[in-house]
Amino acid sequence: MTQSWSLHDLQNDSTRVESQLRDAGLGDADNIEAKVALYAQAAAALVHLTGEDNRRQNAAAFWVPGRVELAGKHTDYAGGWSLLAATPRGFCVVVNARDDAECRVVTLDSSVPPDDRVAHISLAGDGPLLCGIDGVSSGHWSRYARVCLARLGNNFKPHLGQKLRGVDLALGCDLPVASGMSTSSALICALFLAFDFANDLRASPAFLRLLPDDASLVEYLGCCENGKDFGDREAHAAGTGPWLQGNGGVGTFGGSEDHAAIMTCRANTVHVYRFCPTRCMATVEVAPGVALVVGSSGVVAAKTGGAMARYNTAASDAARVAAALGFATMGEGLRLLGAAGCRDRLASLLVCRLDAGIAGLDAAQAGADLRRFRQFELETDVVVPGLAEALGAGDGGRGGRLMDESHARGAEALTNLVEATGWLARRAKAIGASGATAFGAGFGGSVVALVPAADAARFAAAWERDYGAAFPENRERAVFFAMRPGPGASRI
Repeated sequence: MTQSWSLHDLQNDSTRVESQLRDAGLGDADNIEAKVALYAQAAAALVHLTGEDNRRQNAAAFWVPGRVELAGKHTDYAGGWSLLAATPRGFCVVVNARDDAECRVVTLDSSVPPDDRVAHISLAGDGPLLCGIDGVSSGHWSRYARVCLARLGNNFKPHLGQKLRGVDLALGCDLPVASGMSTSSALICALFLAFDFANDLRASPAFLRLLPDDASLVEYLGCCENGKDFGDREAHAAGTGPWLQGNGGVGTFGGSEDHAAIMTCRANTVHVYRFCPTRCMATVEVAPGVALVVGSSGVVAAKTGGAMARYNTAASDAARVAAALGFATMGEGLRLLGAAGCRDRLASLLVCRLDAGIAGLDAAQAGADLRRFRQFELETDVVVPGLAEALGAGDGGRGGRLMDESHARGAEALTNLVEATGWLARRAKAIGASGATAFGAGFGGSVVALVPAADAARFAAAWERDYGAAFPENRERAVFFAMRPGPGASRI
């Protein structure tokens, strides 16, 4: 049942808010009281912003989680497989629809100066909307909101046959920022849900025609972030496929893995996804005897400036390897040659072509590309299916070995670990984890450890204590929590 809220109730009826969060699947969240407080603060921010009667039943509240990438490091944009779970931490979102085409987005982030916490974004005008980031620095908190709302307006205004309605929305978040848990992609998803609420987007014939299922929606949301066109323009002109024009995105070359986890995952369940095209291949209920503990290093895994360039290098490397093999993506090669029973030919072909200096590569680069291919193959063929199976069976030993292998191969091929995340993985093993692996874009971020459920609280406390002693400079920003997989995005 869709919930109707007044801002007054979101501020004051903590029992009802907590009940709705538990019904959504957040009963195991380690900080549910803090989430209730975030919804109250978001509602208060909208009251302050709008000056409206806060007892009117015209608000919507959404839960939008982050995600943990258990396996499948840097595979989605290359057509590989990933094993994903939603975190029990994320965005607490409160939305009011407007009668005009203006949007006001409020962040509750205390690190943002008070006079810079409201972004004004317009969807008005008869011509194409601008990208919306002129004069906004790449690191400004509102950049994602401006890019995403402009993209949604550009793409759907011609189809809705009505004047676009803007939104007032407030965002509270209990995810560690830039921790590898996809804060940025969760924000994209939150903005989509707000736009959908105001314009009844998903009920429109155009939406149902262009994005008819979850797979197409999450691919589109990935395009909202990376700026690529969705679909094929020529096919669309011929009436044989969808096409929604890109607008430059935010500058990162990621895929739709994060958006798939955030929008579709279910509580206590891990999801196996294949990408390019996006398909959910399996869902597995995690056995009650195992638990996950996340250690966020406090080293910011930023996607701006030099960090963005390093992040994008992993994507461009994958594209170069695929091109050397004559395929659009590495995943396409694995599927086609695997189906023909000649998978070994792919590695042999890669070695020969790299040794021959395809694209003018020197020997060092050729070796790096071969390691990248081997890492991709291991993740897609071995770790993702094997770890899903182990988590479902409660086999911590096998699951831990696969996580360790994924971590080691990723460190070698992606070269995206920092000292803190490498230390966290080693320390997790030393104090009792079955296995541990870093996840996210890299160059900072988090590590997830697999432990017996009965030992999760002790393990998390010891891991956090030891990390604080070893890296005191990161102690204030680091966050540690035990978790069961949480629910995906939902209206509460």
